[in-house]
Amino acid sequence: MTKNKRTKTRSTDNGQREKRASTWAAGQIGYGNYCFLVVCVVTQLATVLITWPLWEIRQSPVNVPWITALPQIPFGILIVVSLVAMLTSPRRFGLTIHLGVLLLAIVSDQTRCQPQVLWVAVLSIACVFDRAKQFCVWALVALWLWAGIHKAISSEWYQGNAFELMQQAGVSEPLQWCYWFALIITISEIAQGVLAIFRPRIAAITCLLLHLGIAGFMMFIQYNFSVIPWNVCTAIVGTWLMLHAEAASDGPWKGVLKIPSPATPSGARWIGWYAVAALLILPAGFYTGHVRHCFAHVLYSGGLPLASISKVDGTVDQLLGWEVVRVPFPHEPSAFRDYFRLTAAPGEKLHIHEIRPWLESHYYQMDDRRQLQEISRTKFFADDSGVRGIGCDDRTATFELIDRGAKMKRRTADSMIFAISFTPKDFSSDLLDLVNDIPNIEEIQLSGCDVRDDDLKKIATLNRLQGIGLNDTPITRGGLKHLSQIEGLNLIEYNGQVYGSIDEIIELRQ
Repeated sequence: MTKNKRTKTRSTDNGQREKRASTWAAGQIGYGNYCFLVVCVVTQLATVLITWPLWEIRQSPVNVPWITALPQIPFGILIVVSLVAMLTSPRRFGLTIHLGVLLLAIVSDQTRCQPQVLWVAVLSIACVFDRAKQFCVWALVALWLWAGIHKAISSEWYQGNAFELMQQAGVSEPLQWCYWFALIITISEIAQGVLAIFRPRIAAITCLLLHLGIAGFMMFIQYNFSVIPWNVCTAIVGTWLMLHAEAASDGPWKGVLKIPSPATPSGARWIGWYAVAALLILPAGFYTGHVRHCFAHVLYSGGLPLASISKVDGTVDQLLGWEVVRVPFPHEPSAFRDYFRLTAAPGEKLHIHEIRPWLESHYYQMDDRRQLQEISRTKFFADDSGVRGIGCDDRTATFELIDRGAKMKRRTADSMIFAISFTPKDFSSDLLDLVNDIPNIEEIQLSGCDVRDDDLKKIATLNRLQGIGLNDTPITRGGLKHLSQIEGLNLIEYNGQVYGSIDEIIELRQ
């Protein structure tokens, strides 16, 4: 009798599954899941509409495909159609179609590889497949932990990005408050990740508060509108996932988030362990250049490589993105090189500036055969090919110099720094180490400062230096010799006189 009842129950369950699979829309995944899937679809639609030019064929900035031979087609309408398909039949073909179209769109243009788009797709998978929910929860844990870890170890987050966010928020003294703002955000994100592991139910509440807070702040400062829908979606769907996350029910690990299990056999449990380990460890590959920042949860923390293309007409393209596509250009060395290959004329130069300690900066030039050639720093800043290279300013060095009293000048708001001056009161010889990270300096004013002969070695690599003020300093002929290798240096203020070259001063002193 018992056996028959179990057989009947199992048969009924199978019948219900078959019936649900044969229906459309909410019938395939259940009304609860479907409601949160609708949130994901609306979010993805809003993101695509906000960034519509990103999904079309563009002349400027050009589409940068992963595979050069891939033909370009507009993907905006296709993504909208795929989202309709996902609402119509999420489990049968809708989700597959959307993920396929999204993958093709990203393969056709690296600029489309944006975390907000990828994350909404991940949340959509969790809404469609119940077994994916626990994996998605652990993905959220990795997101929160690494978003905070990257900020905690990034000098650029404390010395630059947080300062700029405070400026955009209209804070009257951003320099005074940016450190505390940076620290609070860092602690909040790491704490959210830790809380999600040990107390997922409480983390559901803090998830809602954290992401709604981020969305509200972005709206307030009117910055990067494309991530606002993603944060609202994460606040809603993420809270739902955390509330239904599987946690240990007994033993010493009671209440702790369970490792996901993709199948019932015990042997398959290792798949869950490997998946969680990968989610928590792989983002570290960002620091060795093996994992792209969009997959490593590098969110506003800085530490990304920068690039500048020096053009034949004397202008500079800093490859920032934003204006047309409304998202940043992917700050990846390979993406910078690919863009340069597609757009550069012979003679033009590319500087990729790395801030990651294990990776080096690179200098390139496009030759007459339109082949990318790596060159030395000295050749980059020389004008032997008709193009004199303009390198990237190090943002951390710039912020620290400002913080320590240095005055800097730019020809326009978006151009590189070309002049810097120090006052005797604020000068310290270690500041010249930072100046070396601002490679386009043409003028340095050190008059009255306690600068020594050996200190001038630190700026001898500034190939674009044209003028330097050394009045009322203890510099001797030996110190001036350190600057003699700078070919363009033609204005030296020294001992109340103005000279046209270092050799002229040395000859007069002899």
